[in-house]
Amino acid sequence: MVSKNIGLQNGDPKECLDVGNLEVREKYVAGGEFELAWMATAQHGGTVEVDIVCNGDESYANFAQNRMIHVGGTMYKCTKEKCTSGGSDVIISPDGEWAWSHSQYTRFVHKMKIPDNALGKCTIAWFWWGLQSAG
Repeated sequence: MVSKNIGLQNGDPKECLDVGNLEVREKYVAGGEFELAWMATAQHGGTVEVDIVCNGDESYANFAQNRMIHVGGTMYKCTKEKCTSGGSDVIISPDGEWAWSHSQYTRFVHKMKIPDNALGKCTIAWFWWGLQSAG
């Protein structure tokens, strides 16, 4: 089971450095799916990688061995006032490990699949790779 920790007990931002201080608000199940949403404020294109590590080393090398699979999603064009309704499909790599961030869109909602072996206390990491980066 994967848990999503949100919210600070006493309002001190340093509390988030100690996971024991965060209350679980949502729980996810191995093999299940969830939505990950984000906004680009300086959109210049690139790719998004989402990884997971359970009960282990939270180095990038370990995250890179546990990439989650993008199974769908929507990208929206937005202004300061509102986002377009409907949107367009997120552009996903053939293996599902990457989603491309199109420079004409600013809001993204990705549907992610949690690996079947994701058990215990897990950390989900979101990585951004600009057009000149390599992950």
